[in-house]
Amino acid sequence: MADHYAEFKKLGVEIYSVSTDTHFTHKAWHSSSDTIAKIQYTMIGDPTGQLTRNF
Repeated sequence: MADHYAEFKKLGVEIYSVSTDTHFTHKAWHSSSDTIAKIQYTMIGDPTGQLTRNF
């Protein structure tokens, strides 16, 4: 999805990633991984799993 994010935006689509990691972990990934660093959409931390369970 990161490679095609601009195309999704042109279609009016917004992307959010959700994981049970914290926003601190997401920041660490973004700072240390070339693959994660190119992600421009919002990464949501759900450490309690509440959002995940609601889906």
